Amino acid sequence: MGFEITRLPFVFKFPIIPTRIFGFTQRDINKKNEFVRTLGISPARYYSLMCTNIIAITFFLIVLFIGFDIYLGKQIILGDIIILCLISIILSGIYYLLYPNMYKERYTEKFDKDLFFAVSDLSLQLDSGISLYEAMKGIAKGAYGLATKEFALIVQEVEVGYSLEEAFERAIQRSKSKQYKNVLWQIVNVFKSGSKIEDVLHVIVESLKHEQQEKISNYINELNIWALLYLMIAITIPAIITTVLAVFIPMGGGQVNMSLFVIIFTLSIILQVSIIEYVKVKRPEVSL
Repeated sequence: MGFEITRLPFVFKFPIIPTRIFGFTQRDINKKNEFVRTLGISPARYYSLMCTNIIAITFFLIVLFIGFDIYLGKQIILGDIIILCLISIILSGIYYLLYPNMYKERYTEKFDKDLFFAVSDLSLQLDSGISLYEAMKGIAKGAYGLATKEFALIVQEVEVGYSLEEAFERAIQRSKSKQYKNVLWQIVNVFKSGSKIEDVLHVIVESLKHEQQEKISNYINELNIWALLYLMIAITIPAIITTVLAVFIPMGGGQVNMSLFVIIFTLSIILQVSIIEYVKVKRPEVSL
């Protein structure tokens, strides 16, 4: 199934790192094609943009950090800058490396949502006496997003000479959606067993509906955990660390360095944004 990307997580869209450096990421043709279908760009260009944006983000934080120290009249400490660079590179790198898989899951969710409505329509058309192939052609001309594109591809393969069963089996091989594979396998089994396809589709529709309800329930449970973690990172942990530093450093005869508070604040912001983006990506695409 082909995915349409709506946005990439890059502020700077033009890489300053040559893409040929990441040519090794494209040696596996199948993985490269899947990556392109998912994100709309080649792996080499993605990783080049990733490095470019990590450098830009780190540079921006360093400038902000130095400007803050100058404004407060504090001495610029090289060690603090190095720590800030490491934190920025590690957190940004983790986010960008995880992003393709997270976005792939997001679009698989979108496809499964479209699939539910497409299969429901398919079931209604078969109940009205329309043949399976004609119903498939209707879905291929419908407005069911990613599911429409995949059904259209099946219809095209039938038109060029494949049997409907063969077209379904080819779709199973190229798809990454477990729900879609399950639907097609059940239809293929109907062809082989001679069962009544209308009854099977009714069961499939109820099964897809149940799975979507289960996704909502699982997301709510997971969201409670992430909400608690967000509150800890945004409020509790920074407050505790700040209080400990402000109380115990003077007790030990040292001076409180404002640079430490800037690092804590910056790290907290980065983690908050990461959690928010992760929760957005994990939100299930359902509509019942």
